[in-house]
Amino acid sequence: MAHNFDQTALAELQEKFTLLESKTNACLDTHECRLSECAEKIQELQSMVDKVKRTQSALSTALAEFEMQLASSYSKLANQTAELSNTMEGDVHHIKHTMDALEARTDLRHDRLWNMVLEQTERGLCTLCTRKVPAPSEDVMAQARGRSARVRESWESLQSGEP
Repeated sequence: MAHNFDQTALAELQEKFTLLESKTNACLDTHECRLSECAEKIQELQSMVDKVKRTQSALSTALAEFEMQLASSYSKLANQTAELSNTMEGDVHHIKHTMDALEARTDLRHDRLWNMVLEQTERGLCTLCTRKVPAPSEDVMAQARGRSARVRESWESLQSGEP
């Protein structure tokens, strides 16, 4: 009977072992599937992280380039503003003294002196106050020459008696 018991117990143990083995294999299959899915998810996440890093790098580079362009534009604008300010200061200075000279000029005998004043003004020297200022713009010089011609014409018409 002991032999039968051993055979029965052995058969039961064999059956339990087979059941346990099949459950273990099923569990391993399930976990391997899950591990495989997890590995795929990890690769996807790593790919996303790499893409974000590349995008961040590209954005950093673009931002640095934009900041350099902005600084350059600001510098150019500051230089142009300073240049315009100097030009305007010179124009105002020359206009003031040119108008003073036109108002003070009453005799055509001073034409030579007036022409010298215009020539000095074109070179950036104010002959009336001896101050070195930026040369006036062409528009300002054209206005001064035009006023000079009108004053000369007015004076000549007064001298000749014409209205």
